[in-house]
Amino acid sequence: LCCSQKDNLKIYKGHMQIESLVYNNGEKIKYYCRMKSDDIALIFTDDGKLYSMNPDILPGGKSNGTNFSFFVNLKNFSKIIGIHQYTKRYKCLLISKYSKGFIYNIDSIPKIQKNGKQLFNLKNDDKLIKVLSPIKEFIASISSLGKLLIFKTKEIPMLNKGSGVFIQKIKNSSISDIKLFDKKDGLQWHVGKNIRKEIDLDYWVGKRAQVGKNKPKRFNKDLKFN
Repeated sequence: LCCSQKDNLKIYKGHMQIESLVYNNGEKIKYYCRMKSDDIALIFTDDGKLYSMNPDILPGGKSNGTNFSFFVNLKNFSKIIGIHQYTKRYKCLLISKYSKGFIYNIDSIPKIQKNGKQLFNLKNDDKLIKVLSPIKEFIASISSLGKLLIFKTKEIPMLNKGSGVFIQKIKNSSISDIKLFDKKDGLQWHVGKNIRKEIDLDYWVGKRAQVGKNKPKRFNKDLKFN
């Protein structure tokens, strides 16, 4: 299942290098998720809602896809910010622009409904920016001011819905990016086509809701991990 930059959805069948695919109209793929036709897709939008869908209703072949708004009742021109496959005991980390977050646990197959389910209660023009799964040992959060904070994921509550807790103190800025990782793997990020890795992370490790410290040298100028 693929989602274009303008939220047009379509399916590609077979084993393909989806990362390099481009729609016939030139749109690049923003998100994709490998799944079977009888699986359920979990689609998250920036207004804090979750929608579920059977991929087999989507167009395929040489089409340019069908806009997400055709299948659901969208409000306020909300945008897709993540597509995941539903599995038993599925958990994901939800993060908002203004540094609120929680871990969402789906304990039963979600109902397919056009109005979606409001998961995240957003305030003051906040919006959901990231949905991450699977859950790992540590969270790395970088603010728009270039402050990096690393803390243990267990400091984040697990909720069925809500406003979450503060992830990082952002001082009139916002969250630029979030990454989940296991300490044994180190913290990795892309710089162009290269991957950099930091193993010695103690300098940036702290507690949830702290400011963090200046980002590592040779970090991306756009303050993104990927």
